[in-house]
Amino acid sequence: MSSIVNLVAAELGVSVVPASTAQLQLPGVRYLDIEGQMPLARLALAVAPGALDTAPLVRHLWALAEVL
Repeated sequence: MSSIVNLVAAELGVSVVPASTAQLQLPGVRYLDIEGQMPLARLALAVAPGALDTAPLVRHLWALAEVL
């Protein structure tokens, strides 16, 4: 999982990761708990630094994750 979070930190994407991955604290990477119906695994959304401000798709994905 650390490879995925490193890609997010490098501003090369976003990812849905297990909540335990949030222990990997990298500068600028934010995690959002995904709530709702009991999932099979707890998930979080990792977002690259500045992506919420510069990438409309990422901003929409973040907004969707907040309501799920």
